[in-house]
Amino acid sequence: MGDLDPSYAVTVDDLARCLNQLHVGADMPTLRTLEQRTGEAAGGPLPGTQLRSVRLGRTTLNDVLRGRKFPGKAFLLTFVEACGINLETDRRWEEAWDRLAPQYRGQADGQETDPRQGLAEIRAQAEAVSQQLRQQLAESRAQTEQAEAANEQLRQPSAPARRSIHSTQDSPASASSHGPGPLRRWDPERIGPYSLLGRLGGGAMGQVYLGRSAAGRLVAVKTIKIEFAEEPGFRARFAHEVAAARRVSGVFTAAVVAADPEADVPWLATAYVPAPSLSHLVRACGPLPVPAVRWLAAGCAEALESIHSAGLVHRDLKPSNVLVSPDGPRVIDFGVARAAERIHLTVTRGAIGTPAYMAPEQARDTRQASLASDIFSLGATLLFAATGHSPYQGDTVMDILVRLATESPDLGSLPAELTGVITACLQRSPRKRPTSSALLAQLAPHVESASGHGLPPLPDPAIAMIAEFQRNPGAGSRGDDSPGQDGASLPSVIAASTPRRRRRYIPRWYSRRSQ
Repeated sequence: MGDLDPSYAVTVDDLARCLNQLHVGADMPTLRTLEQRTGEAAGGPLPGTQLRSVRLGRTTLNDVLRGRKFPGKAFLLTFVEACGINLETDRRWEEAWDRLAPQYRGQADGQETDPRQGLAEIRAQAEAVSQQLRQQLAESRAQTEQAEAANEQLRQPSAPARRSIHSTQDSPASASSHGPGPLRRWDPERIGPYSLLGRLGGGAMGQVYLGRSAAGRLVAVKTIKIEFAEEPGFRARFAHEVAAARRVSGVFTAAVVAADPEADVPWLATAYVPAPSLSHLVRACGPLPVPAVRWLAAGCAEALESIHSAGLVHRDLKPSNVLVSPDGPRVIDFGVARAAERIHLTVTRGAIGTPAYMAPEQARDTRQASLASDIFSLGATLLFAATGHSPYQGDTVMDILVRLATESPDLGSLPAELTGVITACLQRSPRKRPTSSALLAQLAPHVESASGHGLPPLPDPAIAMIAEFQRNPGAGSRGDDSPGQDGASLPSVIAASTPRRRRRYIPRWYSRRSQ
């Protein structure tokens, strides 16, 4: 019986887990499917009971599956019957409700709430959390400014040298919005064997820098936030994931070239790919034509096959983690998400990944992320490439999560030639999604015919943008939603980045750690 047995449920969270497991076991039918199963019989008798079935409303169902609301008895039995339970022979669900009802009396009214009221409550909760995060960010910035003011005398001698490297007078290109951001006063000059040339971006895990080795090789160096590094067990998990990531050798991935999980600030370096991200390319040039999307899909599927063969699950495949190179896409930013899994669950009570491109089972519980979850994210990424929008959209993260849990993906403006491939990837049930090898077999004939002339089947503006990145590595503005490699580097910055003697600024937190 195990997790599916509601006889062991002692709280509303236990009951929600049982219902989620039942929903997954029933191949995760959408709300529309459940309504079709129960709609004609709504108000009819429930077998083996004196109750009548009720309508399954989206708001109430979402609250029940998340453990935020204890369902009415008729609502519960209507749902489990729609998922295939025979109420006449299986009395466990009714008995579980009878046992838990005294604890939650007053919640179990069995009535559908006003969807507008439920959505307003969700938005109010999300706004409260956002306000709290904004306040914490403001406090953090204030503390940083205070620390900067206190150390101004230490930094003052080094300021001219830093300014000479990133001077807009010496670098016409840096006066534009193109290229990487300059290193800030508190950014390190070196990480491991790499001298840093600029900032590529930052995200939930840490900062990403453009680095250069002693031999002149460019790399993307990703640092891990200190709060993650201090979490018990994180460094061991990070080292394990990095070791697995270094075994990934596919053509369509950015190879991991170095890492140091035991550094004061753990870091990971990958081969730098001078190419725009898919998100930047589509926003600048518009949705891609069908042959280009198939070409992109084949490369990403092969990249996932390499990642999965190394025992990894990407967990955060999305347009900003796909770089579009002339010889095929490159999937980046794999190998570190799982190391921070427990921290994300503890701190945010959420899932690792980006909601608009996340599989339903991963959004519900990040520990359920699997190879099939990456296939769902690939389908969502391809939908963005073909249409310019994600499968689930909303004003807030909560809006997206609600639609992800209860609605079908938005396939508006998707070309008919791509419908079969993308809808197969976006199946709600993980078991119904194709494997990466099956996708490759399906796409191979189309890709071979489209690439016969030796050039990628991309529109001229996209080819021009990629060519500019090749001539001038990283000559694009970032504008992405997460660390990637857009806006990588300025030739003038690279040329001017010769070592200079200057006093090194040491952050206060580092000084305290070394005492």
